Amino acid sequence: MRTGPEVCEYRENVISRIEKMGDKLWNDWSCAVWDEESDEKIQNVAFNVKGPLFELLLDESGHEDKTCAELFRKGGCGMHLRGAYVT
Repeated sequence: MRTGPEVCEYRENVISRIEKMGDKLWNDWSCAVWDEESDEKIQNVAFNVKGPLFELLLDESGHEDKTCAELFRKGGCGMHLRGAYVT
């Protein structure tokens, strides 16, 4: 069991790691490439979203529905999810 200060330190380390990864993805143009492949309406709404970081966080957190990042990116139109088309 972690103490309060250990929990705070762990949290700060995780946040710092996420921020550094987000900066890296922004600076190496990964975010721009992700955005270019997004639905046009999504681009207008989420131009500052660090999409590759979203995907990485889903993966690292063990989130069971990893398609949600792509659903956000493509706006859901015509996406094939779990055997059904979303329109």
